[in-house]
Amino acid sequence: MFHLIHLFILGLSSFPSCLPNQYQFINMTKTWSQAQLYCRENYSDLVTIGNQTEMDELINALPAGWSGPAWIGLYNISWTWSLNNTQLEGSGFWDVGQPDNVNDNEFCVTQYTDLASVTDATLSAVHNAILVSSGNVFGLLFFCILAT
Repeated sequence: MFHLIHLFILGLSSFPSCLPNQYQFINMTKTWSQAQLYCRENYSDLVTIGNQTEMDELINALPAGWSGPAWIGLYNISWTWSLNNTQLEGSGFWDVGQPDNVNDNEFCVTQYTDLASVTDATLSAVHNAILVSSGNVFGLLFFCILAT
């Protein structure tokens, strides 16, 4: 039976930009909506990533040896960050041709360390590491942003 480690990412977006974000690894299985709710109830929100420095900080918060896809606080309704409902700005965040949200059935996940490689992915694109039921994707790790 396939097992996934489940991750939530927490970050402090309300801190001054000179301070690094703080992230919390959560070892649970959640859908994107469940992960968002968990982060909002217990921390601040799912992680937002604004530049390569923030991506590097996030990578450094991962448990040693862990690699895999993770939920981030970006959703595919006009590609908006969960935290503060702000639009993803600029084209440098996405792989070429992304986001395309084929058949309105893709969810934003990434397992890459380059910010420019963020992609929207289908079930087959994450190699059956997640399950789909009623349009919800299960089994991804996530980080939450720490509350101030």
